[in-house]
Amino acid sequence: MEVDDLIPFCHGLVTVEKESGIVRIIHYTSQKYLERGLPDFFPDAKICLVTTCFTYLMFDAFEDPVPSPNNEKKEEQNILLDRVANNWGYLAYDVQEEVQDLTLSAPLYLTPEGSISYALSCQVGLVKIMRALLNRGENPNGLDENVNDALCTAISFNQTAAVELLLEESYANINASDRKRAFLPPLHRAILERNDSMLDLLLRHPKIDVNLKMKNGVTRRQIAVWKKNEHAIELLSKQ
Repeated sequence: MEVDDLIPFCHGLVTVEKESGIVRIIHYTSQKYLERGLPDFFPDAKICLVTTCFTYLMFDAFEDPVPSPNNEKKEEQNILLDRVANNWGYLAYDVQEEVQDLTLSAPLYLTPEGSISYALSCQVGLVKIMRALLNRGENPNGLDENVNDALCTAISFNQTAAVELLLEESYANINASDRKRAFLPPLHRAILERNDSMLDLLLRHPKIDVNLKMKNGVTRRQIAVWKKNEHAIELLSKQ
């Protein structure tokens, strides 16, 4: 069925932009009305959407989530794959308790290196789902014991609650780095990205090593000077 064939079923509420092909609400007032009334019209909308996303991702075609040359071909053949895999977490933010069992039971999301759903939860800040995954035995670093990818992801996306959870009871190693791949340690990343709130949070941690160097020997103070991050320079000088 073509898009133009679907428009009449929407009773004039939507239109298709000819140049971009984007389907949108015909007028912003209609959109505002639907947004305000969504909880009453569709009280379980987000739960339904997240469930649909997981149902789609558990199709046999996606049974191997580990990165491989075949993944690009899968994305070409299944145009929704990238959007669904990278956005279900945003839909789940307000309904974490309701979809928690679903995220824990989905076999697609268990890989040898860690859980893909866990990585996205760190990015979006799905703390309740993160805690459930960690309690189940999830690798807190996200990939392997030498890569602090989950913590760095939470820092980059400014997810304070997620960072606090990962540092709680030493779930994640605040000084971890992958020297083989020159992976940025958490504090280096916060300084490089000029994320002052994360910088303050990390420096308050009792186990932080302010003298930790990257693979090439660069220190945190050198990064702060290079980025002209005055806040970081001031804080590091007090350590």
